[in-house]
This record gives sequence, structure tokens and C-alpha cells, in this order.
Amino acid sequence: MKIAEIAVRVLDLSRTGSDNPFADTDSEAVLTLFDHGILFGTVVDGQNLFYPQQSITRAEISAIIWRMDHLGQPTPDPNPDPKPEPDPKPDPEPDPDPTEYFTWGNHQIPIASKIPVNSYDKTLFQKNDKGYITYESDKYTSRIGIDVSRYQGEIDWKQVKDAGVEFAIIRLGYRGYGTGKIVTDTYFHKNIKGALAQGLDVGVYFFSQAITPEEGAEEARYCLNALKGYNITYPIIFDWEPYPDSYDARTKDLDDSILTQCAVSFCETVKAAGYQPMVYANLTYFYLHFDMTKLADYPFWLAQYSAKPTFYYHFNIWQYSSTLEVPGIEGNVDMNVHLIPRS
Repeated sequence: MKIAEIAVRVLDLSRTGSDNPFADTDSEAVLTLFDHGILFGTVVDGQNLFYPQQSITRAEISAIIWRMDHLGQPTPDPNPDPKPEPDPKPDPEPDPDPTEYFTWGNHQIPIASKIPVNSYDKTLFQKNDKGYITYESDKYTSRIGIDVSRYQGEIDWKQVKDAGVEFAIIRLGYRGYGTGKIVTDTYFHKNIKGALAQGLDVGVYFFSQAITPEEGAEEARYCLNALKGYNITYPIIFDWEPYPDSYDARTKDLDDSILTQCAVSFCETVKAAGYQPMVYANLTYFYLHFDMTKLADYPFWLAQYSAKPTFYYHFNIWQYSSTLEVPGIEGNVDMNVHLIPRS
């Protein structure tokens, strides 16, 4: 934290944004350095973490000094694409204008023109009397939802329903970051049965650690098999997140083009089975890691913990908090709002 304060003072920087991308700090200095592309954080379970209590490593401070020295200059891609191999299925309609960009912090982000732009009216995202966000307009209505996993423990789904929750996205399983083994969430069956019994609409997400497109498809098939006998009406969602370097995860330094292929492989396998796929990510991964031109066919579940969503593209579900409380669940829970077009 002290390093951030010194850097801001030396460089005479000020904030260029209003959102807080971090779940564990609201330091003005840290947020300022994020706005200018000097600090990024580490995404863990959908949260961008700064780890304010941890000591800074020599590698981290070297990276910060380099970015400070190159402030205002073009930032090289930390994960450059390898020499491209021939695409067996070239896109028949390439992005017609790949030179258009929008600005995010210190980054110039190429626009994926096939994806609709976010047209929601920010002023219409409002909190109801329970503190849950809703959205109503002449074009959209909304539904209140949560996402849960074994970390919420035993859930009283009747209380959840009575509290006004209308849908639940349940973690079906995950792939081990070290072993690569696929595991079913220990509360998956209990949670999906409990939610369905109360008449909630249900979708599922899989916490992926795929490192090849084949593994992405394998994870999708695992979900499809586990869902036999369950009537889900919400999507099957691809959720890929990184681990800190200290974990020595098998996904460390995965090339962004391979990550995108994993997501597409997962989604196409889900779609082929007659279900709705979806991709979950935060701003960092949507903007800096996924090739958005390849994700144009899938709806997005946005993770952004802020008062209003600022995502450039259209999204269907917004995960806006991980610290709210819902009757029937002990402790905090992730909250979501689903934006639904009016017919």
C-alpha cells in the first residue's frame, strides 16, 4: 500500500475512473495506479484481489517500476499470441474494422463489432427495499438471483425464495488447478434439488481450469451428464479464473488464444446438446485476455463489483456483489441481476 502511495505522489497521478475493481481495498492510491495500468490485481473466484496485507515481491516491484517508467507509452501484450497456425475453419466474415478502439484505464481495447454495445440506462439500476439491484425500463425487466457453491454450506431454499430471489446459478463442479481432475461440487445435488423444489429457475456454472480445447469440451460433457434428470432453464456457464503464481497452477501462463478456444469448445458442446451456453468473466478477462470476436455468439455473465456496470458490451446477467446477505444462507453470497428483454 505504501508503494502505491509513493508512486502516485512521485508521478503526480489522479484517478481517471470511478469504479473500484478490487474486492479487498478501497485505497485511493491503489485505484489510481489501476486506472493508469500500473497495478492490476489477481482474480480469484470472480474477485479482483490486491492482497493489501501481503509483502510485495522483488518481481512485483520490478514490474511496477517498469510500468511507471513506460507510463504513457504503448503497453506490450503480456501474453503475445504465438505464430498463428492455419485455421481449419477461418471466420467467413472477419471483423470489418479491427482498427476501432475504446479506452479502459491505460489500455486501448479493440472493438469486437459483432457484439452489441451496452445500451442499458445506468440510472435505472436501482436497489429495492432489501438492497438487491433491479432494473426496469420500456425495453427490459429484471430478476433477482444468487450464485452458490459448497462455500455457502446448508441453504434453506424456502427462506431464499421468500426473500425475493427468483433464480440461482449453482456451481456444478470444477477442475483441480494442480491435478487437472474434474470434481463435482459436494453441495451441487443438494443445492439444485432444493432450488428446483422451491420453483426457482436454475442454471449452473463450471469452474474451469482447462488448458486445451479438448479439456473445455470434456468439462461441458461432464456438466451435461451431471444434469440428466434436472430441468434447468438458465444457462450452463463457462467460468475460467486464474490462480496466484504462488499456487503453481497448471494453467499458469496459459496463452490467451488457447483460453478463448477452451471457452468456445465448452460453449459449442453445450449448444450442440440443446442447452444455452454462457461465458463468465470480469472486465480484466473480457478486455485483456479473451478474444471477444470469438465469443460473439454467446451471452455474457459480467462480474463487476461496482454501483453501476461499465462494461462496454451487452451482457445478460450482472454479478454485482459478493458481500450481501440473503435469509436462508449463512454468511455472504454473490448477488446477480438478470436483464430480460420485454416481449
